Amino acid sequence: MNGYNSGTEPCWMPLMELIETCLFDIIHTEDTTGRFIRLYGAGDYWHAFEESAYQLSQLFVTHDVTVLRHKVYPFPVLMVSISDDELQAYGKNHIFRKEVPCLKNNVWVGPNVIIAGPVVIEDDVVIAGNSFVNRSVPKGAIVAGCPAKIIGWRKNLDYAIETNPKYKDGRMPFLTK
Repeated sequence: MNGYNSGTEPCWMPLMELIETCLFDIIHTEDTTGRFIRLYGAGDYWHAFEESAYQLSQLFVTHDVTVLRHKVYPFPVLMVSISDDELQAYGKNHIFRKEVPCLKNNVWVGPNVIIAGPVVIEDDVVIAGNSFVNRSVPKGAIVAGCPAKIIGWRKNLDYAIETNPKYKDGRMPFLTK
């Protein structure tokens, strides 16, 4: 969207053209918006109307909500505008973040474990089943719970998990006699 306004027309012209040509379609579409924000590009700005305008104003509290009237539409229409640069920055900081969990080497994860957020699970960690891990776990820790807490250290065990005779081929027998 950057570079749209070549300087030959005022910056508000694309918005006026959008309103003149699409206002009824926009209002009709906003009736089915629900929880989503619909943005309409015009020039170097993005515009939201009605319910989308309200939701956008909740994200960008410093932006004013404008009430506009149109000659052929009998009701006032709410609108919020945001620059393309601000929207790009918001997306980069809040939507397109690549903060995912990082599991290092030799991590044992039990069944039904949830690992949430940009946490780092270091080497030689054991996570007990049904745990919820929302913080990074140091090397050699044994964690359990919701939220997961350190309940012990692998170096303090009196046996090696990897060589436990109950496990065959890396699995514990299930419901055996």
